[in-house]
Amino acid sequence: MCVPKRKRTLLLLNYLGLDKITGKRIQKKASKDRLGKPFSSAKEAYQEVIRIKEEYNIANGFANYDLSYKDFMELSYMPHYQASVQAITWDSRQSGLVRITDFFEEKKLRELNVRDCESFRNWLLNDSGYSQAYCSLLYGMFRKTLDYAVMLQFLTENVSKRTKAIPKGKAIVAYWTKEEFYEHMCFVVLWLYYMTGIRVSEGLALNWNDVDLKKKEVANSSHTGDEKSTAILPKAVHKNAVRHEDYLIR
Repeated sequence: MCVPKRKRTLLLLNYLGLDKITGKRIQKKASKDRLGKPFSSAKEAYQEVIRIKEEYNIANGFANYDLSYKDFMELSYMPHYQASVQAITWDSRQSGLVRITDFFEEKKLRELNVRDCESFRNWLLNDSGYSQAYCSLLYGMFRKTLDYAVMLQFLTENVSKRTKAIPKGKAIVAYWTKEEFYEHMCFVVLWLYYMTGIRVSEGLALNWNDVDLKKKEVANSSHTGDEKSTAILPKAVHKNAVRHEDYLIR
């Protein structure tokens, strides 16, 4: 009695990644192609593996493996950011986004790794010449671009989050000392007296309601006359200018 040979069956096992909710592996098993025909060769099984991966990537936003960081920024992130913020914010941030794009240029988005992020961070701090506060702003902007790439499912993880953020540092704000403050205030008071012709007592009695910056006038409400006088604030002072009280007080 002849026992017929058992026909060999090809079975494929395709690993597609991890489920984002459960964390379990996503696997696809098959012994037939999409038409229900059993695989007759390893080549047919491999072609089915490629087809399944392409369909999965298209469905989950990973179809464009060759997308460069520059194309992602110009085609996706920048239009999104411009539409999300006010015009004045876009104007102030646009140059920073261009600077980030120029650093990575044709680097493939999916090939960005922690070393690339750390390299950009070190360049900002050591070689860019920017203040630490601006370096902090640029690196934060870069991190947000990768957050958006994750949201669009171009990436599965924001690798820049593995690096440290750049602290803003202490801002150095120039201020007047007590002596400088009195020096400047004395100049302002003397300038007001000299250019408007008001008396010292009248100047001491002034308050902000007496000042009209639009009309460039100071109303002297404590004037001793019957009518309230108005002093015109001059536009400029010239050393050869001739000053007459009739032109300043009316």
